[in-house]
Amino acid sequence: MSNELVNEPAGEQAVEFQGKPQPRPDLALVNGPRVISYENYECLIGVSPNVSDLKKFIGVHASQTHPVLLIGERGLRLVQIARVMHQAGAQWAQPFFAVNAHGHSAEALHNILFGPQGMIETIKQGTIYINELTSLQSLLQQRFAAYLEEQRWRERGGFSGRQRLVFASEWNHADRMAENRIAHGLVETLRPFTFAVRPLRERSEDIPYIAKHLVSRIAHKTSEAR
Repeated sequence: MSNELVNEPAGEQAVEFQGKPQPRPDLALVNGPRVISYENYECLIGVSPNVSDLKKFIGVHASQTHPVLLIGERGLRLVQIARVMHQAGAQWAQPFFAVNAHGHSAEALHNILFGPQGMIETIKQGTIYINELTSLQSLLQQRFAAYLEEQRWRERGGFSGRQRLVFASEWNHADRMAENRIAHGLVETLRPFTFAVRPLRERSEDIPYIAKHLVSRIAHKTSEAR
């Protein structure tokens, strides 16, 4: 059985909150003692179809090492989703690295990722999260496109064990296709492993649950500080 992220057993009853079912508190790993709690990750809190689909997406893809693309506006904590996938995967005990593309020049970012001592070459296990994939310099996008193609052929040949790449983007297919065809090709390559996170304005049913979570967390921190 795969190391798959699943819901708690069906026998657990959902908690009612303001007339709506409260999500179950935990996700459990099959064949493993670890439990990933919703309470630790705001991105998993809510009852909207988008949040439900996100949990299913994590359950399907977390145990694999293929690259993943998360699409959503800034402020949606896509890096948190990447951390959940890392914690739920087989390489959970390996390092998690988050690369902020905004914080480096194009040359520095290229060296960090693809230089002789860059992450792509030296990090054999774990997860590398890279934001703003479709806004990167075209040279970097080309390198990623070539690397993903190389890894696809390696997997077909039975080679595995490489690190996982999780990309994030604000990509809008309709608006950006003609603007950057290299980025469009990357998005198409990653389409089978892509999830679009909806902004809160499109899933208002989640707001009461997120608000309750934040109030509870603040209260807990306040009580610890006393």
